[in-house]
Amino acid sequence: MARKVQKHRDDYRWLYHRIIVIPSLIINAAQLMIGIYVGLLLNPGKLTHKLRTILLAIASSIVLIAGCLWWLDFIFSELFLFFSLSRLYLKLFLE
Repeated sequence: MARKVQKHRDDYRWLYHRIIVIPSLIINAAQLMIGIYVGLLLNPGKLTHKLRTILLAIASSIVLIAGCLWWLDFIFSELFLFFSLSRLYLKLFLE
């Protein structure tokens, strides 16, 4: 049974060595082009509630950015707390 599992892994091993990393500049350019394309698909003349749509877009962007900043702050504060407590533990109990 173990031999069969090992053979199965060997069949896909070539895939793991062929992962291509795309540079961030190309990814950013692709995202920008997709955003421009979607923006050009919108027809402002056909929008019934223009002001509400714009305000919702701005509000959702602000919520997204604030959420990311809060999450990063939470992660870094927890890491700082963890390393501070581990340093305190080492100082108290291992000296």
